[in-house]
Amino acid sequence: MASNAKTHSPLALTLLVGLLAMGSLSLPSLALVQRADRMLYDLWSRVSPPRAPDEIVIVTLDESASYQVLARIADEQNARLLISTLVHPPSEEVGRDTLGPTATDLVGSPLLRETGWARGGYL
Repeated sequence: MASNAKTHSPLALTLLVGLLAMGSLSLPSLALVQRADRMLYDLWSRVSPPRAPDEIVIVTLDESASYQVLARIADEQNARLLISTLVHPPSEEVGRDTLGPTATDLVGSPLLRETGWARGGYL
């Protein structure tokens, strides 16, 4: 009878491993867990948004002519960096620490259109 128990042991182990493998394959994907994490973070940031640092100022400009005035004020206040989303850069050089969009997308096209900004990124 002892020999009979030994023959059943590998079969039971094989069945157990098979059941564990099938169970692990049927678990929800990690994308579902990540999506839930993002939703919780979004809810948390809407309920109690963090206070913006006092060192950051956001200004809305409609034309690049106003950018000269903003750049002058930023220089007077010792601003370290200016970032613009204006497609057309100001006519004059506004400083070495100014970034703007170097290329923008064309509506309905995957192609990018170059802008006149020397330093920056894609918008």
